[in-house]
Amino acid sequence: MPAAHTDMILPSIGEELGWLGLVSVFILFAILIHRSFLHARRSGQPFTFYLCAGIAIATGVQFILIAAGSIGLMPLTGVAVPFISYGKISLIINIAAMGLVAGISAREGQRVERDYVQKKYDPVLTTGILFFLTGMVVLAVKLLFVQVIDRNQYLVKQARVVMRNGLPVYSHNPRIDKLMRVLAAGNIYDRNGLVLATSETGTIVRNLDSLQHAGLSRGRLQSLMQKRVRRFYPFGEQMFFWTGDYNTRLFWGQGNGYFAEARHLTALRGFGIAVQTEDSVRALYKPDRFTKPFWQNSQLLRYDYANLVNGLKEGIDTTADAIRKIRDKDRDIHLSVDAALQTELQDSLHNNVFHNKRIAVVVLDAASGDILASALNPLPDLQSPELMELTEREKNQLPIPVTDRDLGMTYATAPGSTIKILTAMAGLNKMGMAATGIKYKDIFRDEIFRDNKNEQEPFIPKVPFVDMHEAIVNSSNIFFIRLANEFNLEDQMAALYQSTGMRLNQRGGYDYTRSADTKKEMADLSAWRQNVLNNDRKAFNNPNYAHTTKRYRSLFSGLAWGQSVLTATPVSVARMAGAIANKGSLMPSRYVLQEAGQQPAAIQPVQLANDTAYAWLLKQYMIDQSSRPGKQKIRNTIVAGKTGTPERIVKGLKQSDGWYVFFAPVPGKDSYTVTCIRIETGQSSANAVLVANTIAPILKKRSYISSF
Repeated sequence: MPAAHTDMILPSIGEELGWLGLVSVFILFAILIHRSFLHARRSGQPFTFYLCAGIAIATGVQFILIAAGSIGLMPLTGVAVPFISYGKISLIINIAAMGLVAGISAREGQRVERDYVQKKYDPVLTTGILFFLTGMVVLAVKLLFVQVIDRNQYLVKQARVVMRNGLPVYSHNPRIDKLMRVLAAGNIYDRNGLVLATSETGTIVRNLDSLQHAGLSRGRLQSLMQKRVRRFYPFGEQMFFWTGDYNTRLFWGQGNGYFAEARHLTALRGFGIAVQTEDSVRALYKPDRFTKPFWQNSQLLRYDYANLVNGLKEGIDTTADAIRKIRDKDRDIHLSVDAALQTELQDSLHNNVFHNKRIAVVVLDAASGDILASALNPLPDLQSPELMELTEREKNQLPIPVTDRDLGMTYATAPGSTIKILTAMAGLNKMGMAATGIKYKDIFRDEIFRDNKNEQEPFIPKVPFVDMHEAIVNSSNIFFIRLANEFNLEDQMAALYQSTGMRLNQRGGYDYTRSADTKKEMADLSAWRQNVLNNDRKAFNNPNYAHTTKRYRSLFSGLAWGQSVLTATPVSVARMAGAIANKGSLMPSRYVLQEAGQQPAAIQPVQLANDTAYAWLLKQYMIDQSSRPGKQKIRNTIVAGKTGTPERIVKGLKQSDGWYVFFAPVPGKDSYTVTCIRIETGQSSANAVLVANTIAPILKKRSYISSF
């Protein structure tokens, strides 16, 4: 136990001597306090009575506070255990106080004085003795559950603490970490067998050629093998948010990365697969002084270490049969990521003209849900981890962007016009193919949002009418705002948000896997309906706002074109596009291909389109949007895609991000590869398209995409 000689001395005594040993310590303290009260009673003088009784009370309260804090009945206060905890001033004061008690006990008062004190102060003494007796009994009963009745549960029970960056995290029994160090973990591989994490340098030596072929230098690998660490990570910062770092425990157990080392901690050591749960924690969040504070939900990862109980009870003995059996098991993990692809993508981002921007690129397979890459720029600076642990406000004051999370998987922002494919799907799900026949002939120039030489929405008479095809191809905000308001698409849009992992007012959604907690999802949906999806049409139906942008300024209207309180991660937008590519069926995201020799349980698809024809139609519209003759987004490749340029406030200034999501067929397979790109403060979706043109050749070279 860390710092066992300080405030944690009582748990240490309980660990060594058991419940009876700890109760014996309680009894000794009870005797000390009881005798101090008796000496006060016999002192015969009010001053010596109060002095002696006060010392007894102070000692008793001090003991109960630290004892209750040690077992979780009260918060820890930093109070030392009298006479037992290591210390100087505390020990001197306590001994001096007991010296006073001993001195008072040697000078009993006269009979008359004792009778007077007993008559006046016996009720006080009785109350004090009963209070401490009750406290001791409560502590002993609680300890009976902790050390005897529910000891297996408490061995692996976790406590929630808050880190410097304000993010909560679960802390657990430090013996779990010690057991993990004794048991060398299995290896972590990517989908093609490239080693991502290992405890043996020999594994790196055997895979030297394949690692070099994946883009790693021989010098880097040889330098890595010279380090004195428990775990080796050949790809380092390139794959940090996928693997995590067992050596430094940076962001250990937090939700800003996949962190396979923590997520599969027990499986990697042969104890079986830990059950992962996500707790949603709400906190008032203010990123900078220009932004109004809002309630933000954080997903907090918690793991069930029940499978470790037997190993902990063995005393972490490496010669025990239970430990030897564990070491003989298959303890390797195979992730869905293609490490070579992710490395090449990240090198490409670092070398392009937008290298000074934060960029996220997510690549997934539509048919299987496999996440193939989550590339980002800049890479996390593992040499300066203190920058990554700063608060959001502190990071905003830095001159350079800091990557403190997997930007493609866990950082949600407004998705802009990319979300119009979702609003279109909501309209088709409610109205069927009749939605494609809706044509607006009264959208005029004065009411459109985008009207400049670079981007201009369709309006009358520039086009004869605006229908769904025109609205997707030329990105009409007004069409989708009117479609959502006039046909009450709240329920259909909400269902798609929940399925893909998007958030409203920073509430709901998910990063990696959808929660199985239906009550939480219903509570999120209820909050959405109360605050945003509440059928508020005051502005939309106000005749004074006709043919002006004021008509379209409500929260709900903003959702229809990816603004307002809607936020999405690049992976959630990629899931939506993947469902369209996969005939309207969303395959839940998959991150593990094999865990400890076991295939993960089969995942069931989620049908987002009520009819496969809707998905086929939207795919054609997206092909027209990205691959029109003369306006082809990706050079020499016909893809289906949608761009977006959402606005948001960054460091107190209005900025625009650049988004582009596209998909194309996988050569020789009945599937599509989906790619979603976001450039933070990229000013235009055209810049995201430029990035896509550096990424597409890499995907094509590695046989992930071909032309329609």
